[in-house]
Amino acid sequence: MNQIQISQSYEHAGKPLTLKIARELVIERFSGETGVQKKELKRVVDEMHTKRGGSLSTNEMHPVSAALNVMKKQGLANNPSRGEWSIFPTPSVHPKNLFDSDAIRTLGKGKNSVYLCYYPAYRCLAKYEGKEFWACKISSVETQVPTEMPELPEIRLILKTDDPENLEQILHNILTFRGKQIADAPGKEWFITSPSEVEDIYKMIMENAA
Repeated sequence: MNQIQISQSYEHAGKPLTLKIARELVIERFSGETGVQKKELKRVVDEMHTKRGGSLSTNEMHPVSAALNVMKKQGLANNPSRGEWSIFPTPSVHPKNLFDSDAIRTLGKGKNSVYLCYYPAYRCLAKYEGKEFWACKISSVETQVPTEMPELPEIRLILKTDDPENLEQILHNILTFRGKQIADAPGKEWFITSPSEVEDIYKMIMENAA
């Protein structure tokens, strides 16, 4: 079990515990652990926050409960049985073990680009579950980040081209034909895929166009 580290420069010192702070502390302390009781999560987070100079929340719903609900929607946590939670590893906690192989790749030539990006939580969950593909957005327009999202999307593949709309549409058509489009996602640009799959598709398109 990890020991609580008392920080001398805690950025949340003097602040009441909030959902955002609770989320940070849950990830810091419990990342990669399974079968943790919610009451234990609350107890430890309260202790971490107060020992570092913060104060307890006065909200009716404990911030840890709210944070877990958000993390479950983000694919950062799950509760397979009532009252017990699994907290999945995240890039900020395990960068070397999970994400050293990820790098931004730029292919092709042209004045414009088609981008592949994704939220790190999706990539993290896929890695944790041993899955090859996860939710990625493919667009000729750089992603605008919704203000309610707690993390930024990461661009991992840039395909240079003079005709981004056409290349985007071809990629979408092939992935849709493969059954990869996420039907209930906002917009038509989200697919269950990966940078390597899209790169292979791009190379196939370029070979056929040659």
